[in-house]
Formats: sequence, structure tokens, C-alpha cells
Amino acid sequence: MEQLQIKTMMKILDVGAGTGRVTRELLQKNLKVTALERSPQMIAEMQRQKLTENTDFQLITGDYQQMTTQQKYDCLIFSDNLLQELFWESDLQTVFTKATQLLKKGGSIWVELLMPLTKTINYQRSKLANLQTEYMMEVQLITNEEKATLRYTNQLEKFVAGYATEKYRVTRELKILSETDIIEALPGNLKLERVLDVAKEIHFPDTTGNNFLWVDGGYPLPNSHPQISKKVLILKEK
Repeated sequence: MEQLQIKTMMKILDVGAGTGRVTRELLQKNLKVTALERSPQMIAEMQRQKLTENTDFQLITGDYQQMTTQQKYDCLIFSDNLLQELFWESDLQTVFTKATQLLKKGGSIWVELLMPLTKTINYQRSKLANLQTEYMMEVQLITNEEKATLRYTNQLEKFVAGYATEKYRVTRELKILSETDIIEALPGNLKLERVLDVAKEIHFPDTTGNNFLWVDGGYPLPNSHPQISKKVLILKEK
């Protein structure tokens, strides 16, 4: 938390909160978190975890670009491949312009970038969404050397008595973004303050007993695959 400059009493917007992985960790640190999510399946998963019962939690359903609120946040979080997904729908300048409208003066933005170290990787992982294995999420990443894109497939399955009863699958071809792409797209009132190499600079606690666990050995450790790098860019409002 110190590395990411997130402190107690901050108001945080988790953009595209998904299953609530980041939101849940922040709530455990007594932070006030607003989760923005448009997927009915992901919203149902957060409700199943009873996140909505936490008085420090607010859920907003809808699209990031269409979000209208008078609330300003100390920190905006774009985790996993969310920034690439927003870029797939729009452009980076539009994404960051919207972010500055939601940010308090002096606030910060945390952008998580997953970057394959080779453009020929075919990478697939699965995780158990809870200890009862009622949900399983599978992520597949395939890079395209000619297009410099990342084909991202996200599949969520719900199991009852050992049988899959629901399946949610989305595939997108996302541009592989670099630090340079981010810097060039920043509006004049945002600056890059720091880049964290997740594998080298961030210590992860023991994930034993966590509700969310990668079956191949411990998400979110990025060095579980030698061909994938994960960085966090901290942007600051000037």
C-alpha cells in the first residue's frame, strides 16, 4: 500500500472492479472504495461475496465513459487489462481526460500493465474463485507479433454439484501498451511519477486460504510465468 501511495481515509474508485479482487483488499485496509462495474456476472459475484454489506463500499453499475457523479476521488485504479480494454473501445486521451474529471486535486492514478516479454506467447491460467470452487475463471493470452496485440479471453463458469450451470466468456484483441504509449497520451495536468516493477518491488503476502487463488501457484505473482511482466504506473495530478 505504501508503494502505491494509498493511505487510510482515501476515497478510491476501482474502475472495472470485476470480481472485486482489488476492492476487497482495499476494504480490508479500512479504505472507502467505490467499485465501478458494468458486467452483470461480475456484479453478481461481488454481491455474492457480500461486499455490498460493507459500509465503506459503494457499487456503481455502468460504463466508465458514461459515469456521471459529483464525487471526486483521491485515487483511481485501473487493474489487470482494464486500460487496454478501455483503449479497445475508445482512445487513451479520452480515458485519461475522463479520469482527471473524477480525480481530486493532487490525486493519483494507478495503472496496471501486463506486458508479454515475447510476442509469440500462448498463455493460459485458471483460478478458483472461492474455496468451494463454485466459480472458476480462466484467462488466455495470445500475442500477435505483426499487430502488436494481445488476444485476451476471460471465461467465468459457475458450478453446482460438479456441473457447469452458467458460462460467461468474452474475447477481445487488445493493443499491447507500453510506458511510452501512456506518457504520450497524458493530458497536461497529469504526470508520470513512478513505475513499479511488480515482481521486483512489491511484496505479496502468503495467499494460503485466500478466496481467490490461481491453481498454478499464486496470483497475482507476475513471475509465475517467465514470459510475462507486470508493471504499475503511478500517475499524479499536477
